Amino acid sequence: MKRYICSRIGVSLLISFTLLSAGCEKVGTEQSSTVSQPDVSSEYSEAQTTAESSQTDAPPETSAVEEEHKYIENGRFSLPDNTFSFDVPEGWEMTDNGVAFQFENEDSVNNTFNLISTATYSSVEDVTQEQMAGTYETMMTDFQLIDFQHTDIKGKPAVYMNISGKYSMMTTDTVIYQYEIQSGETLYTLSFSQGGWDDGFSDMITALIDSIEIK
Repeated sequence: MKRYICSRIGVSLLISFTLLSAGCEKVGTEQSSTVSQPDVSSEYSEAQTTAESSQTDAPPETSAVEEEHKYIENGRFSLPDNTFSFDVPEGWEMTDNGVAFQFENEDSVNNTFNLISTATYSSVEDVTQEQMAGTYETMMTDFQLIDFQHTDIKGKPAVYMNISGKYSMMTTDTVIYQYEIQSGETLYTLSFSQGGWDDGFSDMITALIDSIEIK
């Protein structure tokens, strides 16, 4: 239960922060949707049903179905448009691909990381320390800003922040390492939440960031 709460709180904060700092208009996880067709009249519907019932032996029409995107293939995660990808650390798996892409590790139950891709029309280079830390600070006690810096990742402008604090009802600190990387009008937010001591967690983060490819 503790792991579930931390993960969901982290996603909510990520969404709130991204909307605050980047001025985005929509979440860009590229989910497909079905367009509803208008209803036909009852008379036409009945006639159509009668005609179809007399042809029950006729094979249904088939249409080409777009192949489902494989988010993780050969140990590498990629978005549906293949614009952003990275190596998935050993032992980690994607547990959700809704609003955010969430990753967990059974051997590191208190630690998770998330990816959110959003459209933005402002520059990450203008994001301030106060904007980055503000949303988390209102949601955590014993809040501490450890590091904040403008940088670049894979030749793209980026912001890095490291903070710690306690979420509501939690007795131990959660350490968050967050990266915002901008490519054109798309903002990629990677947030790593460490809820328990793990010597290898920071090394895993470094290796993942180094493996990023942006097209």
